[in-house]
Amino acid sequence: MIEPGSWTAHDDLAELADTTPNEVADFLASGKVKLPTSYRVLHADGSIAAEGMLKRQLPGTDLRRRLAAEGIESTPVAVQPRPAPDGGRAQVPAC
Repeated sequence: MIEPGSWTAHDDLAELADTTPNEVADFLASGKVKLPTSYRVLHADGSIAAEGMLKRQLPGTDLRRRLAAEGIESTPVAVQPRPAPDGGRAQVPAC
């Protein structure tokens, strides 16, 4: 689970799952499994996935606004996490 105010990248999850970032993104977008914090999984540069990527799980949701409400400030290109003790991106434990 990725805590509010934190985010992780497709790359980080791909490394844990021994797969590719694209496969992680496709899995999250597929809606096969409903993950309540999937909107906190971003591109490695902090940019938000294309608008259609999470439409099934979060219809009508403005992801920038939702992340901002959790303290993650966005720019036109990428979101920036507020300073965290661990240095930024969330660490996702291996299952």
